[in-house]
Amino acid sequence: MPSLKRILVTGGAGFLGSHLLRLLQHREAAVSVMNRASNPALEVPQLLISELDRVDQRFDVVFLLSAQVPYGGMGRFSESMIEANINLVARTVKA
Repeated sequence: MPSLKRILVTGGAGFLGSHLLRLLQHREAAVSVMNRASNPALEVPQLLISELDRVDQRFDVVFLLSAQVPYGGMGRFSESMIEANINLVARTVKA
């Protein structure tokens, strides 16, 4: 992996995000995580999605792994869930 300065992982507490986070930490990358809520189990700097518009940091790489999903991960996505996921990606890119 090339030398990376700052990495943001959205959904770092989820299944994929947590595994990626461990890999990046093992490679000693400077990682921050963005989740819906603070997670004391994560030992990295954390940002809240609700505060995305106020983020004053810039990242070299962003892994977008967060999404609003149907309860339990099963079932159909509603239009509002799809719209919320699209808006999150757009807000993240804009920030």
